[in-house]
Amino acid sequence: MDAASNVPQRIAPHAKHEEARLLAAAVDAHRRAGGAYVVIDNAPSPHAPRRWLGV
Repeated sequence: MDAASNVPQRIAPHAKHEEARLLAAAVDAHRRAGGAYVVIDNAPSPHAPRRWLGV
């Protein structure tokens, strides 16, 4: 477990809004291009499980 990965990141509110706007625009463009996203609701963890190689 890496303690540094648990440090909360402080992001300016306007930066969060800008990031969300850009993400929404990217998703919209992808959908218009015929792509599709699979959205997983109620995911058990915000992080993907880590696989350790060589164990």
